[in-house]
Amino acid sequence: MLKPIILQLKEYINETDKFEVLGVIGIDGSPSCGVNITCCGEWGGEFSGLDDINEVIDRVHIKSEKGVFMEVLEELMKENEIHLPMLGLKGALEKIV
Repeated sequence: MLKPIILQLKEYINETDKFEVLGVIGIDGSPSCGVNITCCGEWGGEFSGLDDINEVIDRVHIKSEKGVFMEVLEELMKENEIHLPMLGLKGALEKIV
């Protein structure tokens, strides 16, 4: 899933006369796209089909780590010698933490 993204990053980085790649932006608190913090829990995906959402929310916790998507992206960037900072936007998470 991320291989096309790595190829795009390489293309943008190599076209220095056209582009300046400043970094990668994620959403802190996201289970997949968190950069500094991620939301973890046993909910199994989509909330809409659950009978008791509050029970699931009570089991969710925040960890100081990257979400799974950002972890894999970071690994692939390292393998491909792409050195870019990753920034996590906070958004709605500020109300939780």
